[in-house]
Amino acid sequence: MKNREGMEKMLAILCDETKDYQTRLEAYEYLQEDCEEMVDAMLEKFYQSTGETADMLIEVLSEYKGNKAIYMGLVSYLYRGDDVALYARLLGKYGDESAIEVLKSFAE
Repeated sequence: MKNREGMEKMLAILCDETKDYQTRLEAYEYLQEDCEEMVDAMLEKFYQSTGETADMLIEVLSEYKGNKAIYMGLVSYLYRGDDVALYARLLGKYGDESAIEVLKSFAE
């Protein structure tokens, strides 16, 4: 069972760009499930981050369905165009029905 202290530690590791990639990847994997109580904290870090950290956070957040802020983050990353295939897949997998129209519009 995951506890709040452990989740906070893993979020801090994921956001620490001085850590090696493997260590950050372990934190990324840890946060991908059973960390619903950290969604708001992850969103806050996401909006404060850029680059690889923001990419990793939005991928983790995409596992937590039903949050409009996460959905909007996925849409904005799709329209940034950096990795269209990845963000189209994450948006489609997210399960928000309005994503269908966004994806259709983007494809056109």
